[in-house]
Amino acid sequence: KLSFGPEYLIPKPFDPRLMMKIAPAVAKAAADSGVASRPIQDMDAYRDKLQSFVYASGTAMKPIFDVARRATRNRVAFAEGEEERVLRAVQIVVDEGLARPTLIGRPTIIAQRIEKFGLRLKEELDYDIVNVEQDHRYRDFWQTYHRMTERMGQTVQTAKIEMRRRLTLIGSMLLHKGEVDGLICGTWGTTQTHLHYIDQVIGKRAGGCESTPQDVPVYACMNGLLLPDRQVFLVDTHVNYDPTPEELAEITTMAAEEMMRFGLKPKAALLSHSNFGTSNQPTAIKMRKTLALLREQAPWLEVDGEMHGDVALDGKQR
Repeated sequence: KLSFGPEYLIPKPFDPRLMMKIAPAVAKAAADSGVASRPIQDMDAYRDKLQSFVYASGTAMKPIFDVARRATRNRVAFAEGEEERVLRAVQIVVDEGLARPTLIGRPTIIAQRIEKFGLRLKEELDYDIVNVEQDHRYRDFWQTYHRMTERMGQTVQTAKIEMRRRLTLIGSMLLHKGEVDGLICGTWGTTQTHLHYIDQVIGKRAGGCESTPQDVPVYACMNGLLLPDRQVFLVDTHVNYDPTPEELAEITTMAAEEMMRFGLKPKAALLSHSNFGTSNQPTAIKMRKTLALLREQAPWLEVDGEMHGDVALDGKQR
């Protein structure tokens, strides 16, 4: 968390920002002045290469960044807009030209923390804001939420209160209304708390996956491990305590489809406490049933194996 000021005037040798700022500047100055005998033709590609040296995640994230830059619908809401981690991430999103951020929070607090953390974000220029204390969309949002949930015991009063204080609910309504194209939430709190409001407003995708039965709607979470030579994605680690074979097949296919969207070729392993049929315990049998379903419903997916009700997907860049 190095920040220019009285305690930090001269950059440290291992400040990761040095390579990304100084090296391209020197290379450009050398080319502009004619000193460089081999001037760099593609400065963006040069910066990407430098980033892969500095950040271990650079190679894994590059195809995702490329997709984001090409997207025509790139408005993303950040539910916890006052959080330091969120603001630092938004600065990178803006610098990389990945999306148009919408921050949910109190404008004065967000502005104060941007200054405190030494960021360069400017409201309206770099990001939009949803003021949780006073926003012109508030009435429409709580009325829509009340219509969605009045048969679930939600009263007018509680709908008004929830729409003021539940940041994920506000973000979900922004997405539902088409004000944004994506939502990032959950930097604090539990998965179930956030998923509750997402389920109420956004809901599950109609029809499920392309390769699985349409009567198996299910939520799932996927975590990514960025390893030196490959990426491993673990599913489902947060939502489903004891999924059925049909749900596991749906979850595996959803995860594989998500990886393919970003140029990663998925290879799935169904994990249990046994290896290749060495146990007939219920968890092992369940994973064998899942394997059979996947081979029937998703023949395009390379899958094998039998960790307890979980799925691991290994992906290499195409």
